[in-house]
Amino acid sequence: MRRRVCCTDPVRLIAAGELARDTTPLLQPTVIDLLRRHRPWHIDVDLAGVTFLDAAVIRALLTCRADAHQLDCRLTLSNPSTSHPPDRARRGSPANIRRD
Repeated sequence: MRRRVCCTDPVRLIAAGELARDTTPLLQPTVIDLLRRHRPWHIDVDLAGVTFLDAAVIRALLTCRADAHQLDCRLTLSNPSTSHPPDRARRGSPANIRRD
């Protein structure tokens, strides 16, 4: 994940590729690090580059939202794909999560 911190802009996390159970360990520590170091008022998770997302990631995102809420920070999702998920046998490369 890449990070962009500004006093008026939300912190933006950009996710790309496949997000599944094996990538969830990256998500919550990144959000917690942002909350501790920068105390943002808003974190936006940009899903435009995500090609697959499973239930484990949804649970992780809900946990991140609860973590953010405890510090009066809003966590939102933006740019979700509206296309149908690819067949699991044809899925592409693993996920990349970076801070913007």
